[in-house]
Amino acid sequence: MAVSSQISAGLLSSGHRRSAAGTIYKQVNDGLTDLTRLHELNSQRYPFLLQSMAIAPDHDSSSSLTSRYDILFAFPGETLKKLADGSCVHSEKGRMQGGFLDLLDQHWLANRTELPATALPFSGGWFLYLGYELAGEIETGLKLPVAGQALPVACAVRIPAAIIRDRVLDQLWLVAEKDHADLITELEQDISQVVADTTHMPGTTIQDETDKITDPVKLNEDQPDDYLNAVKRIKEYIFEGDVFQVNLSRSCTVICVAATRHRLPAWPVSARPPSSALLLNGWCAHWAHRLIRGL
Repeated sequence: MAVSSQISAGLLSSGHRRSAAGTIYKQVNDGLTDLTRLHELNSQRYPFLLQSMAIAPDHDSSSSLTSRYDILFAFPGETLKKLADGSCVHSEKGRMQGGFLDLLDQHWLANRTELPATALPFSGGWFLYLGYELAGEIETGLKLPVAGQALPVACAVRIPAAIIRDRVLDQLWLVAEKDHADLITELEQDISQVVADTTHMPGTTIQDETDKITDPVKLNEDQPDDYLNAVKRIKEYIFEGDVFQVNLSRSCTVICVAATRHRLPAWPVSARPPSSALLLNGWCAHWAHRLIRGL
């Protein structure tokens, strides 16, 4: 997954600002800390969430940028996919000639803008899923297995707006490209709606409700013996100098019941890994399964 903007020095001051590139930023103070509630409100409008699972030091602006920000991507637009059969399909133009990476580069160049002078990690761009099999477009000599049919080999989704949570400064920012300035108002309206949602009693969070569910998920995982034996073998290979790195995985399948309301199970604070979590909708749920399966 990737976003198109780079992180540059300096934080924006509070308020409503338009960058040199035309990107609009607005800081809001509505008390929203759980961005998944917007996904629950409208999963089509808010399909992707990159959420930090690492705990950044309090009030430390120099802390790792990978653990500082949560990004909820909003109002998805055009989509480019590479299917399992190798063909590329655009949501508006249909099947297209050429490789996925070349086509994505063409679309990116057509929408390319000047990077704004902001420390916020997103200013508009694309949300990307790049499957393992896409490596065949770069290293054409690779003999890769045929991709499964459940999800595309790669997918790029145009994203003109987002909501960014700064965990260090406890700030919430709305971001929209200049040609989509009206989305700022819609983002504000949605935030106001979920904050004022009367279905959640004051002082009660969605996680509180999830904790009351006796069996929120069904967990199936491989027996540990094969994995543990493989770990022993690769230690020997590494010690002998035959390999420098080996990637192992142990299959784990998690099935959420309806009461979890399409949310990924929350990690206990003490068990959070230093990585990011994805909240995905519809067929995109296969992405999360594949990413978790590869850990």
